[in-house]
Amino acid sequence: MKSSAILFCLSVFLFWSTSARAQEKETIHFGVASVISPGESYSQYSALSEYLGKKLNMKVAFFQKDSYAKMNSMIREGEVDVATVCTGALLDLNEKDYKVLAIPVVRGKSSYHSYIIVSEKSGIKSVDGLKGQTFAFTDSLSNSGALYPTYLITKNTNQSPERYFSKVYYTGNHDKSIFLVNSGVVAGAAVDSLIFEYFREKYPEKVANIRIIDTSPEFLAPPIVASGKVNDTLFKKMQSILVNMHKDDEGRRILGGILVDRLIPPDSHSLDSMIEMKKFLDAHSR
Repeated sequence: MKSSAILFCLSVFLFWSTSARAQEKETIHFGVASVISPGESYSQYSALSEYLGKKLNMKVAFFQKDSYAKMNSMIREGEVDVATVCTGALLDLNEKDYKVLAIPVVRGKSSYHSYIIVSEKSGIKSVDGLKGQTFAFTDSLSNSGALYPTYLITKNTNQSPERYFSKVYYTGNHDKSIFLVNSGVVAGAAVDSLIFEYFREKYPEKVANIRIIDTSPEFLAPPIVASGKVNDTLFKKMQSILVNMHKDDEGRRILGGILVDRLIPPDSHSLDSMIEMKKFLDAHSR
């Protein structure tokens, strides 16, 4: 009798635990690189990550890292399934490490620029006027915040930024660089045009004392990528959700909050121009 009761209890327990596991949602791991400060990143991208999780019927684990290299490591190791990245940071990854899910379209374009900005207080009107001044980069892997301005200075002056400027800072994100220029702490900085225009529209006071003195050629807009370890089925589901989210009210509201028209699949844009700039700098440093 006792053994029958034990077997009954055991069968009930096994049924309950199996059912609980079946009902438990899987988790999608969503990463955000430090393009802007953690607080602003969370407010921008938490809604996007929750939308993706809801559409996939999965829970969401949200990760933020304070450098592009750390987020790249998570992508490489499959510690995040999907992440927003700086375009320049892709040069630090191998092709097998990631797959591009979607590219943002902002004001009709799937591209962006590097802006060289200065404080109005400085009186500087061209890049030549920055010689001997203080300058802020963002992250060493950033295209708009490091690669392009380093290429620009090196090619035009045959000097490294460290020699051309009186002092160089690495701020870690674009809004900190914008703040330092707007407040007159540094004379100039290089920033992502999409971030600058986001602040110009949402918080105009944060760019009120800034002048743009150089605009780079167009580059591929910072994409949303999947880790190379994500299987094809999940990849296709995520891509379908992202590129169609502008078609429903909630999706449009979330995209509107980050000033994105819609997300599109990878198009004909390439990283070639960034690769060429990196090759030039590598050769010049020898």
